Amino acid sequence: MKNTIQIIHQLASQNFVSGEAMASHFHVTRATISTWVRELQGYGLDIHKVRGKGYRLAEPIDLLDKNRILSAMNASTRAGFGVVDISLETGSTNETALTAHYTDQRWHLYSTEFQSTGRGRRGRQWVSPLASSLMFTLSSKRQWSLDLLYLASVLVGLSVAQYLNYKLNKKVQLKWPNDLYVDGQKLGGILCELRGSPQDEALLVIGVGLNVYRAPQGTDREATCLFAQDEPCLDRSSLLAGLCERITQDLSHATEVGVSTQLERWDELDFLKNKTINVHQGEQIISGIAMGIDEKGQLKLRDTNGQVRTFNGGEVSVRW
Repeated sequence: MKNTIQIIHQLASQNFVSGEAMASHFHVTRATISTWVRELQGYGLDIHKVRGKGYRLAEPIDLLDKNRILSAMNASTRAGFGVVDISLETGSTNETALTAHYTDQRWHLYSTEFQSTGRGRRGRQWVSPLASSLMFTLSSKRQWSLDLLYLASVLVGLSVAQYLNYKLNKKVQLKWPNDLYVDGQKLGGILCELRGSPQDEALLVIGVGLNVYRAPQGTDREATCLFAQDEPCLDRSSLLAGLCERITQDLSHATEVGVSTQLERWDELDFLKNKTINVHQGEQIISGIAMGIDEKGQLKLRDTNGQVRTFNGGEVSVRW
């Protein structure tokens, strides 16, 4: 895929590019270019081929641009980033962040057009159509409060949902513990990971996947995307910059004043609230009514016996 995806830049101008010109540029044969084009088509890109002219994308493609991302951030946010790494392809942005070298507390941002081994919660694979979503990781190594580390997925979910609802006039809801939903369909998800001791400097890694222009097919739940019916009002680079700004600012605020204020906002965005759900805990299934979350970010459930029980996100999965 690494070589294949590079020709997107050649095709993105909307002008026809000959197979011979691309073959010369990449020092390969025209047959190899033809193979790469078919592979891109297999990943969902619509590429026109005209004899005597060459190839071009049927529709414009919105590739992430590092300079646009940085210029869309305000100066203070921009200064808080030590690394901004935008790649065409990677295995997993979370894995890149986990293995990176950190010299100070500034944030690292890793984003990509295609993930070959993206991960979701409980080891599930996260797959998204090429150049149609946002897949990014924010990471920072510093002394974090225990409350923030424990509630990271919840806090980041709140930041993302509130930003999208305000900026794009959406009605994004949060499905405990870390999924984003619109109109009953999955829009994205969050995966937070921790390395090191919370008593010392710990590395917090925040992975976010968001369907922007297209929704993945063949998922266990029906999926949607931000611009399923609306004309895009933001390019992906500006959207990524805005999300990074909101997440890092909200986490900074939570560090200064505590997490309780942000948690109070969960109730109005709670996708599961008052729904009848099944909580799967190993071989056991507990049924009941979802009643929001507690101060630790745990799911509250009123079971069939009327007892209110709490569940940790790392231990269970929820069906409804």
